[in-house]
Amino acid sequence: MSFDIVMAKYLDEQRRRPPPAGFYIGTVVSLSPLCISILDGEIMAQGAFLTVSETVQRLLTPPPDCCFNGCSCGGNCTHECFPQPLKVGDRVILVGQNRFVAVDRVGGWYIMPQMFPDDSGFVIIPPDDVTQSAQIANTLAFDYTTNRFVIADGSPVLRSEAAAVRQWVELMLRTYLGRFRVYTGYQFGHTGEDLIGMRQVPSGFVHSELAREIREACGLCPAIEKASDFTFSRENRTLHVKFLVTLKTGEQVEVTGNVG
Repeated sequence: MSFDIVMAKYLDEQRRRPPPAGFYIGTVVSLSPLCISILDGEIMAQGAFLTVSETVQRLLTPPPDCCFNGCSCGGNCTHECFPQPLKVGDRVILVGQNRFVAVDRVGGWYIMPQMFPDDSGFVIIPPDDVTQSAQIANTLAFDYTTNRFVIADGSPVLRSEAAAVRQWVELMLRTYLGRFRVYTGYQFGHTGEDLIGMRQVPSGFVHSELAREIREACGLCPAIEKASDFTFSRENRTLHVKFLVTLKTGEQVEVTGNVG
């Protein structure tokens, strides 16, 4: 088999890789049946591949007659006695990979909007804000061994503060820079796979370049002050990395992961 054919198959496999498991922002394109567009239509979550939370189910249920100060609008108002029904064009927070769970409408009350990208990317938080641990509370726990969200007693397990940061960093370490459109425009991830494959360059260059990319990616997390104290060890095509993450609260978290 020629090199061109092998390379074409490799590139096609890379293109067809599913997006990483995580949080996404989708757009409602249909209510009955419910269908949500993800990544500008690359994925259409619907049917057996889409589950809704109790919050979203409530948004799909016709509202009762409003009794706010005697109002009889039938739900067509902006009173806080109940949320506005979900409609086509609304943006929705989802979690998952091959199957998705619609968690809430963007701007809803269930999960803090600071956790998710807005139209222009991640929400900008003032650099002098030292209360960042609160911004990352209630992150859904994800098990990277089983590639599933963690469920206990029928309810999703939540992580906050340092545990949430550790999970965020692990996702970043598993993400190849530029491979997934959901992160377009942001330096989320790294090119470790390419760097490891550079046989003709010194290992010191590979380590320093990968550390630089990780530091820049960590800067996207509003809770992280800096990443430092990198150490590397290699086993075949896998590079083991360990480093220290300092939160804006002053707490330090040791992170380990594999690249390649």
